[in-house]
Amino acid sequence: MSLNLHLPDATAAMVGTGAVVDSAQAQQDRSVLHAVLERQEVQVQLVALGVDPRQAHVRVNALSDGEARDLARHMDQMPAGGLLASSVVLIGVIVLVSFLIALMAAHLDDRDKALRY
Repeated sequence: MSLNLHLPDATAAMVGTGAVVDSAQAQQDRSVLHAVLERQEVQVQLVALGVDPRQAHVRVNALSDGEARDLARHMDQMPAGGLLASSVVLIGVIVLVSFLIALMAAHLDDRDKALRY
């Protein structure tokens, strides 16, 4: 009596330095965005705009690495001291990106449902 198991082949590949650096940079970019979302004045503004601050954190996590990088770079270009207008623009950008992500997710969900039937 023999036991015949089919196990998938394991593969390994070198991970380039660029991929590691890009991953670390993406984490740092998201950390910057989360730190901004933790600021009291940003949370007040989010609530005033009808956005749950917890949901904003979830949406930051849903951003692609490129989107997170672009938002973080935009914040780095803002004047020191966080002018109110700059904060409002940043919040507007975050809300817009979040809205687009939600819209795309809803569209993909509707498309998946349509394909099932």
